[in-house]
Amino acid sequence: MKKILVASHGELADGVKSSLSILVGNTNSMSFINAYVTKEDIDESLNTFFQAFLRMMRRSSLPICLAAVSIRK
Repeated sequence: MKKILVASHGELADGVKSSLSILVGNTNSMSFINAYVTKEDIDESLNTFFQAFLRMMRRSSLPICLAAVSIRK
């Protein structure tokens, strides 16, 4: 099973989700986190995602690919 996380500042992640829904349909294997748009603790959201991800990885032998992109003005 593939699991993809799209996390961004602002509401970019929701925009990506909307676009992917149009292009590929089902986005159930994807998680989307909009950081710093509410008072919600981003660390808690990421921790929840990665705990579920690690549980999934223990049941499979899929390779892991992590990528981080940061753009500064």
